[in-house]
Amino acid sequence: MNDVADVRMLIGLAHRQARTILLVGLPIFLLSLVIVFSFTPRYTAQSLVLVDTSSKNLLDPDAATSSGLTDNSRVEGEVHIIQSDAVLLEAIRNGKLLSDPEFALNRFNGRLLSAAGLAADTPSGDAAPGEVLSAFKDAVRVRREGLTYLISVGVTSDDADKAARLANLGTTVYIRKQVEAKVANTVSAGKILEHQVTAARDVLAQNERNLYLFVTSHSDLQAAGSLSQLRLADAQFGETTSDAHQRGTGAVYRRRS
Repeated sequence: MNDVADVRMLIGLAHRQARTILLVGLPIFLLSLVIVFSFTPRYTAQSLVLVDTSSKNLLDPDAATSSGLTDNSRVEGEVHIIQSDAVLLEAIRNGKLLSDPEFALNRFNGRLLSAAGLAADTPSGDAAPGEVLSAFKDAVRVRREGLTYLISVGVTSDDADKAARLANLGTTVYIRKQVEAKVANTVSAGKILEHQVTAARDVLAQNERNLYLFVTSHSDLQAAGSLSQLRLADAQFGETTSDAHQRGTGAVYRRRS
């Protein structure tokens, strides 16, 4: 009986205060609807990057090696590279975001000025890239997908197509920079190998000269057919060739250092 009486009392109170409830609740409800519909919908697009942690041998490109101990740190490092200012700034320039109102203006201040009927000035000069970079960083989310070798690059924007385009642009810039770094390393390794080949060619030429001098200086022994003298001359030639090889190897080490 007490529960039924309490319910009836609440219904009666609501009936008596219906006007007050409507006068207070209806404006709050309408204001909430205005606020919700005034905000621009936000879209998030993601692109995936697969990190290859295997090491390549320049002399044996088909032989791939991988170390599980360093794979995790390698993938986490690639996440930070994608989030770096160098990658994001190039994406901003390629995507022409310096003149994009979504990133060139402060979103909160821009909405307040738009609601007040005022126009906001687009930042210019040296301050513009820094402000756009800060806004773009807020829109970019880079994370590793669990313990896999996949990295997810997400970009949030007012426009779904723009979000997809910027997500793909960020991964494209990252991949291009990684390829450029690998090409530079390959060119550097090629120059080192070229120096070593040159040094080895010099050693071979020196050995050929020593062989020619040996043959010409001991032609009389070969004609005489003295076995003991030929063995002694052959040992002397071996010592001369070994000395020349040691000098050539030292030249290679000096070139590499």
